[in-house]
Amino acid sequence: MKFKIHLEAVLPPDFPFEKSKQAFESQGWKWVQSITKEQSYFREEIWEAGEDRGAVRYIDDDFLRVIIIRAESNIGGMVATLLQQLESQLPLGYITPLVRLSKSEDPGTRAFAIRGMAAITEEFYGDVFRALKEAALDPEPQFRGLALRCITRYPWFQFIKVLQEAASKETMPELHAEQLALSEDIRKHGRRGT
Repeated sequence: MKFKIHLEAVLPPDFPFEKSKQAFESQGWKWVQSITKEQSYFREEIWEAGEDRGAVRYIDDDFLRVIIIRAESNIGGMVATLLQQLESQLPLGYITPLVRLSKSEDPGTRAFAIRGMAAITEEFYGDVFRALKEAALDPEPQFRGLALRCITRYPWFQFIKVLQEAASKETMPELHAEQLALSEDIRKHGRRGT
């Protein structure tokens, strides 16, 4: 069944699949399908919420190294309800808390927040743009590289200037080349936002 409405949250990449599975099954949801990485971009497990309420997908995004929990439904408000049912059992990360975590002094926490925001934000969102911009201009090369990876998932035209600025200051040749290439790719194929 195709659903019109969806809402996503993320889990840390090291969160055990078995705990997610237990959380879904404790809701009485029925497992219906596995999709392997060979069949799609990501490995997915799908549970049906029953009573035509919708479905919940467990998506292993190994490119950004996060787990996406995606609730889908044709009923307004149901996607939020499905995710709320899981909150007591799963450490779900949503945009607003991830924005706060993206300012963390802890590099691991900050990196998770940046990856999570890029994985689950589809429309242009100013706080996500600012967090990725900060990462693209970060003194640490690990964050500049992370920003490149995330911007490929969140390729808005506003990043062209950011990537060009980053490239003008870049000291690592491989990152410099990637910044310029991504800037050009966004110029050709990126999304426009306000």
